[in-house]
Amino acid sequence: MVRVLMSMVVLGLAVGFVQARPDDDDDAPPKYKNKEGKYSVAFPPKAKVKTTSMENGPVTMYMAQCEYKGNQYVVMYLDFPEGVEIPSKQIFDGFQKGVTGDGGKVIKSKDMTFSAKKYPARDLLVEKNGTKVMTRMILAGSRLYVVLVGGDEDFATSAEAKKFVDSFEIAGAGSSKPKTDDDDDTPPPKKKKPKDKDDQ
Repeated sequence: MVRVLMSMVVLGLAVGFVQARPDDDDDAPPKYKNKEGKYSVAFPPKAKVKTTSMENGPVTMYMAQCEYKGNQYVVMYLDFPEGVEIPSKQIFDGFQKGVTGDGGKVIKSKDMTFSAKKYPARDLLVEKNGTKVMTRMILAGSRLYVVLVGGDEDFATSAEAKKFVDSFEIAGAGSSKPKTDDDDDTPPPKKKKPKDKDDQ
């Protein structure tokens, strides 16, 4: 199953933009909402969002993407077949291997949890052929979401690229702010209320 995922990712990145079809709405709203995928994301204003799908055996990958000022913005998702359970680390490692391929290198890879549901997730920054791509992978139950952004030079590490990735939300999942292992959920100690002089 991981091999199927890897092959679909490579094919999707290679030909997805060529086979894409325009979405029904020519002017993408500030927050693009995908009802079937149950997610929303802020594509660049007025960018034409295109959608496509790709089948490989029992798995179908769905993609929404746009090109804006020479940079690419992509959201992909797929559902694993019922009864198939694969550890998130194995899925993320397989995707990471498929994206880097020959000649690519991982600049940054960080595991974390996503939203109040604490879905397992990973942020990945890859450089290949002089191009950097920022990726966020999220495993929500049996559904894998992949958010990618990249372009010329260091665009993938820009504030604009980060804003796009951070804008991704899963319907009903609560806050989309990811948490890494470095985040501390321990609440600060309560301050003691000073006693009044009369109580002393």
